[in-house]
Amino acid sequence: MELLNKVIAPAPNKVAIVTTNYDRLPEYAADGINATSITGFEGSILRKLEIPSSATKKRRIQCRERTVDIWKVHGSLDWFVDRNDKIISIPMSRKIPEGFCPLVVPPGKEKYSSTHKEPYRSIIAEADKAFIQAGAYLCIGYGFNDEHIQPKLLAQIATGKPIIILVHTMTEACRRHIIEAKIRKYLIFERADDQHTTVYSNGWSETYDGQYWSLEKFLKIW
Repeated sequence: MELLNKVIAPAPNKVAIVTTNYDRLPEYAADGINATSITGFEGSILRKLEIPSSATKKRRIQCRERTVDIWKVHGSLDWFVDRNDKIISIPMSRKIPEGFCPLVVPPGKEKYSSTHKEPYRSIIAEADKAFIQAGAYLCIGYGFNDEHIQPKLLAQIATGKPIIILVHTMTEACRRHIIEAKIRKYLIFERADDQHTTVYSNGWSETYDGQYWSLEKFLKIW
């Protein structure tokens, strides 16, 4: 909630979250700051897929003051599909509805083929729009290993849009796409040890006292 409050305050009452996780923490955080979650599904309990390109959806969004776009590119714990490709979302469901299967993309090679299907194709398209429209980016614990998700993000930071990355351990893919690619405006906060953080930016690095690779500690210096 603290992160969303910091981001939404200077923005026009809108935040976009792109996540490869399945959990509902972004929705809880949006509720915590009295914002409306836009996930691509409409309804309160039994929700149907309705991507915001429709005129009806646009009118509804315009009536809301604070919105958080949440694009779950690998699915969600409350998304399900039946044999006839009917897609529904049931928030807070305790079990899989009869006749339905969970809509999540597990880690592994098959995730690339799975995301060509609905609802992933439409959700990824919305994530791409969010990457293009954003003026800056904050990546938390992302390893830059999802080649089907990140092209628009990488293209935008290559134009000079700033990016901040918080990581426990930097991946080789992160190093290759950010440091070795000579991105101009970036800060990477990486855990050096339990009490120190190494910060990288534009050809230099320095280690500081503090756990600033942790979101909780990072927010204290933001």
